[in-house]
Amino acid sequence: MNRIKSSQQASSHTHAISRVRQQISRAMRDPDRWVIRITYRDVNGVATIRRVSPTRWQNDYLFRALCTGRGDHRQFDVRRIESVELDNAADVLMPEGVVKR
Repeated sequence: MNRIKSSQQASSHTHAISRVRQQISRAMRDPDRWVIRITYRDVNGVATIRRVSPTRWQNDYLFRALCTGRGDHRQFDVRRIESVELDNAADVLMPEGVVKR
């Protein structure tokens, strides 16, 4: 019985990762239209909500993205994403630094 439950959990987890990957890939294919909002759990277990613009896959689980809150590129692991939603990129404003002249 435990083996069946474990197998079902693994299948559910694989499906969830597949869905996350699909949303990320969709945003990568059309970056002028989409960014993603993710609930991301860091290595210390702290969850944050971030809006990012994915740029490229590094491997099956890791991707690079421009974090709109930090204004810098970051690396993310799909296995740490708890939720993902597509957002309209036109609604996102990047923080801008002050340019001294």
